[in-house]
Amino acid sequence: MNVKKIIAPTMPEAMKRIRNELGNDAVIINSKVVYTGGFLGMFKKRILRYLQLSILFLVKNVLLLYQKKYVRMPHTSQLPRNQIYPPNMELKKLVENMSTKSDMTNFEHYPDEVKTVLLQLQAQEFEKEYINRAAIYLTSKWKESSSASIEQVKKWLKDWIVNELQDLPFGKVSYDCQYIQVIGPTGVGKTTTIAKMAAEAVLNDRKKIAFITTDTYRIAAIEQLKTYANLLNVPVEVAYKMSDLQLAMEKFSSFDLVFVDTAGRNYLDPQYIKETQELLSAKQSSETLLVLSLTAKEQDLQKIIENFFPFNIDKFIFTKLDETLSYGTIFNLMKKFNKGLAYVTNGQNVPEDITEASIEKLTTILTESVK
Repeated sequence: MNVKKIIAPTMPEAMKRIRNELGNDAVIINSKVVYTGGFLGMFKKRILRYLQLSILFLVKNVLLLYQKKYVRMPHTSQLPRNQIYPPNMELKKLVENMSTKSDMTNFEHYPDEVKTVLLQLQAQEFEKEYINRAAIYLTSKWKESSSASIEQVKKWLKDWIVNELQDLPFGKVSYDCQYIQVIGPTGVGKTTTIAKMAAEAVLNDRKKIAFITTDTYRIAAIEQLKTYANLLNVPVEVAYKMSDLQLAMEKFSSFDLVFVDTAGRNYLDPQYIKETQELLSAKQSSETLLVLSLTAKEQDLQKIIENFFPFNIDKFIFTKLDETLSYGTIFNLMKKFNKGLAYVTNGQNVPEDITEASIEKLTTILTESVK
């Protein structure tokens, strides 16, 4: 294995250098974006944007390494389709016998085009259960079609993702909801994300908004929100106790939108959760968004979601999209917890580094990595 770091100002330039120096079989295994300049990222141009990529140089057709252990078989293109893959009645049983994500030899008996896509889903850290479902769908479509190009299989993959996610809600905060409660653990970018949503509401949609913060554990968080409030010329109230929150909500009752910033540790206080939910429920026009960082391990994210579940989560927001190359976690968590997606964010710049989610955009994110 040859590991090399490459620094470039843009992704296209980085990819060009990767191909020139390592060839077309290089695989990106990690990336990091570094920003410089600006004041809190607010209304400033990007001065420099670096992509630091660790490159894993692999032998072309790495699966050939595994084939040496087995008896040589005819290439699948030389066999009739009904000889390459078992009948539909046996399909589910075969897929269920797949082992863990890390075992790449499980896909040896799949059609080459389908196998390529399944390996990419595996690399994107889709859970085994969902890879199994995709395998059943893709192989059944492959058998029915007269065309089996990799591009066609990728189109089928998009259709499968849409079918899996079509019942979940997508899109930005509803302006029918007056109160937007933003929750999540410390360090995921809640306050910056609130500023991005607020800037869109003020600058693009001309909404009258206000901020309330209950994050009184960190002085820096209060000052950061106040700075954004000053830049947007909107009011902010700090709620040190539940009565303060109630008074602030009454004060801003005539506003179009009120963003409520919360402390990362509030989920540990059952009484806080109970009283906050009662206040927001009484207004009958609130939405709760859970902010999660894609740089965290999926197992940790599942635990975080379980901890915050008493808040009656409406949708997820995933941050730090630019700091990972494995997007299967988004799909896994949405399916596992049956929650929709409001936004994804990809940097610190306010207000531009935020994208309203849609099933089309997410499908593109999830399938663009399939080469």
